[in-house]
Amino acid sequence: IIDGVFNLLIDIVFEIDEDTGKAHVVYKNVLRDEGSSSTQRKGVHSVQRDMEVLPKAFKQASTGRPLDRPTGPGKGMFWQQLPDYSRRHIRITNFMAEYWDNVAPALQSVENAEAGWKAAETTMITSIGLWYINNYHKTTNTRPELGKDTLDQLIGRYQKDMLVAMPGIKKFCSEDGPAAARGCVVASIDHCPLMHGAIWSRVYDVVKNEMLKQATPLMRFVDIWTLTIQMPEFCLGGHQSP
Repeated sequence: IIDGVFNLLIDIVFEIDEDTGKAHVVYKNVLRDEGSSSTQRKGVHSVQRDMEVLPKAFKQASTGRPLDRPTGPGKGMFWQQLPDYSRRHIRITNFMAEYWDNVAPALQSVENAEAGWKAAETTMITSIGLWYINNYHKTTNTRPELGKDTLDQLIGRYQKDMLVAMPGIKKFCSEDGPAAARGCVVASIDHCPLMHGAIWSRVYDVVKNEMLKQATPLMRFVDIWTLTIQMPEFCLGGHQSP
């Protein structure tokens, strides 16, 4: 579960050949936001719009893509139908989420998986934070109300939103949850050389400090910030390059 603007969902299933051990793609679903303009980001992820758009989009991870789903420029693409689960399958689903309140519908879609996918061993990785910062800088106001906050107000809102999301994450990543076998990761934001100013480190500190208190053997914290601060590579558009 990680940030995105116009891409909403990327869902890919691989099947492993029992004879060769090689994997090949048997299903692909790339879903884009049809109701927004690729040149207009302002307000595209308001609370109200996310509550309307994301549950419908993420539901395609439960059911597979609709047979009549349109494709083309600005609409995404797909290939084949979601197969029934077997142990030969490996599935990677990327839920594009910018804010902590986007996490719940993503988890719900996994919990409601159809076609036998509830039987699959599941793990989850989530990293939320960069878009709170983007709104504060007013560079891309996907949720404009955040751009009105002072630094302290934004950090308080970020922490409050995380605390609201954490019970659902902890339940999902518990011995009784879908990720009981593999566990989960809550990761910090990454670091780029141009990330100067207090807001970057304060957003990082919120996640680090909360996870130091809340982490469990099945809900682990990965410090991407500290890892990437030591990397000499440049960032592309605010994103770490491999």
